[in-house]
Amino acid sequence: RHLNIIGHHHIDKNNMKTKIVEHQHDYSTYGQNISSFSLKETYHAMIETYARFQHIDKAEWLFDEMKKQMDELPDIKTYDVMIHALSIAELNVKKKEQKRMKEKENGMAEKSTNAPLRTFLRRAKTLFYEITEYKHDKHLYATMIRALIDHNEIDLADEIYQDMLTLGYENDSIYIVSSLIVGNGKMNKINKSIEIYNNYMNYYRLNDGDDEEENRNNKKNKKSILISLNNALLHAYTFNNMVNESMELFNKMIYKDVKTYDIIIRGLLNTSKIYHSNDGRKKKYIKLGCELYKRNGLSDQLRNDHYINNLLLNSVCSINTTWSSKTSMQLMDEMEYRGVLLDDTTISS
Repeated sequence: RHLNIIGHHHIDKNNMKTKIVEHQHDYSTYGQNISSFSLKETYHAMIETYARFQHIDKAEWLFDEMKKQMDELPDIKTYDVMIHALSIAELNVKKKEQKRMKEKENGMAEKSTNAPLRTFLRRAKTLFYEITEYKHDKHLYATMIRALIDHNEIDLADEIYQDMLTLGYENDSIYIVSSLIVGNGKMNKINKSIEIYNNYMNYYRLNDGDDEEENRNNKKNKKSILISLNNALLHAYTFNNMVNESMELFNKMIYKDVKTYDIIIRGLLNTSKIYHSNDGRKKKYIKLGCELYKRNGLSDQLRNDHYINNLLLNSVCSINTTWSSKTSMQLMDEMEYRGVLLDDTTISS
């Protein structure tokens, strides 16, 4: 029944209400009492399905209808689903607008209607403040913080994070902390990134070493936390072209994964772009990126990655030396062997 409703291109409010009434009738037909819980679960399931397939208008309408029908606010998990879906919808709107602007530059865009862009994130914030007046949990805070970071509203994300700690939630979510470190770095607030990193390390007294008294499970968990935390700070450094600090942290890291190599290689190659071809630092960073690319023996994931291979080959081609000529041909042959496609810009290079 839910899937039949999803198939409609337009919202049929009367039909949707009928379906919900039928759901209640089905239960009563079999002699079961209809509780507010069963109706709330039905609403939640439908909202979650709409949200997952990005039928955001239908999800919003059903969410508002749920609030009218129920004597109490929807569950936190329903608010969580809506906040996440609205954040994704906002990202999609921005992507479409960026595409339209690019097409406009190339003289390909359709005539603009000058209609204001829908701000889904504003609704997400409203829902967050609405539910947190009465109830909240750590997962809801994590969803809101991540949404704000995705949309570069890092100051508000930091503020909500502090509110979360004030409410007594433990500072144990590596997901939230890592996102804040990266988000602040992306907005060139590297000192804030370092502060969050150090606070978290001090809070848990984490060190890049092994304690013989720890059991195996604790060691495994500690290793995962350290990798995520160090990767986040490494990412923040690369956003700010801090090569020395990046390499110092990279070399200090005992635990690394494929993402570690991906971050440091991208950082080195992107930083090299800010230097002229005659600047020695450009060649130095590109050669270092190549060495790390070849040194990574964790898996074939990087060597099969379309973006990193094209970025690496483009970077090598940007310097005119015997080394770059030889290396670029080797990289191209390896990409061809692995079936990694060359971008148009890479072919031009």
